[in-house]
Amino acid sequence: MLYGAGRLSPRLPTERGFALPVTPVLAEQIGTMLTATVFREQNQLAAQPPLPASDLKRLERGDLFVIFFESYGALVFDDPRFAAPLAGEFVALERALEAAGWRTASARVESSTFGGLSWLAHSSLLSGLRIADQGDYRDLLTSDRATLVSRFAAAGYRSVAIMPGLRYPWPEGGFYRFDLIYHAGRLDYAGPAYGWLVIPDQYSLYRVHRLEVQATARSPLFVFFPTINSHAPFAPLPPYQPDWNRFDALADTTDAVAGTVALGHRLGGRELAAAYIQSVRYNLAVLGGYLRQHAPPDALLLVLGDHQPPAVVGGHAVSWQVPVHLFSRNAALIDAFVAAGFKPGMTPGATALGGVETLGPLLLRTLDSGQSMQTGSTMVTAGEPRIR
Repeated sequence: MLYGAGRLSPRLPTERGFALPVTPVLAEQIGTMLTATVFREQNQLAAQPPLPASDLKRLERGDLFVIFFESYGALVFDDPRFAAPLAGEFVALERALEAAGWRTASARVESSTFGGLSWLAHSSLLSGLRIADQGDYRDLLTSDRATLVSRFAAAGYRSVAIMPGLRYPWPEGGFYRFDLIYHAGRLDYAGPAYGWLVIPDQYSLYRVHRLEVQATARSPLFVFFPTINSHAPFAPLPPYQPDWNRFDALADTTDAVAGTVALGHRLGGRELAAAYIQSVRYNLAVLGGYLRQHAPPDALLLVLGDHQPPAVVGGHAVSWQVPVHLFSRNAALIDAFVAAGFKPGMTPGATALGGVETLGPLLLRTLDSGQSMQTGSTMVTAGEPRIR
């Protein structure tokens, strides 16, 4: 009102207290508020089909690990700036895992976010819905929709989330109904702090392996792990530790964190791209080391990216696709996923299976004992509609 009065009357200079961009921003916020309240379809979420039921018998009570590699985008296979320096890493990892008895299959899916907002991709996979903005996310969290966590719980699985970047209360996490969330405090890390994110992903995975996977007389596990060390600016990176047992000395101690490893200067241009490549190498080293040295032989690992890295790394004119990898010693199980659209090996095919939200239903259907092993391709058009 003051702005309008000043614009209309030369005697009232009140408009001078307002920056000109305020008006369109105000209009946008009013529109957002009305869309989220008065005009929002409240029953749209309930109208979406639920996740399919599954007895999960093809997993044979083996553990499932769902690991989101932060900022792991399809450009590591599509863009020569990143694909060329990483090609040898993927080949070496595939050969090493094959020699250790692990079979691999890969695909690509369309993420529901780009360059950030990782929780939208996480919730899309866990819910089977395309959660593409905060409105979708809020609607999901206030619903009673069953998720992958509840489907595995119904089959007798214990569900744990490894959240090393979680240092503040996370009431939203109650929606997923994990049996236990390993936040930063519960991980008991007392080593060097690597930047703001502090904890090495290798340590986090090993810590939960010691506490949960090696527990005696336990239920099968559903482990959900969004990594943090490949988050922008992709540095400083912890060194990969070949001897995982050395991490035992950094847990269960009352010592304070011993110093901070900080980023010496702001990265930009080629330095940032080089740091991104190193962060992908670190992720692959952690994955390969865990599979070769510690992973349960009957486990199935689903490893994928949450989104492409920020545009400052790979550019704006890139897809929203991310790689997906499956690892198992059960050849028949890998073959079933290949029949569903995956490709053998570490390199995904050129066509996306669909949105990230299609992975949960595909996983449940493929692991159900009532499905034929020769399912044929279940290719889905990328970019399924959002929940509203």
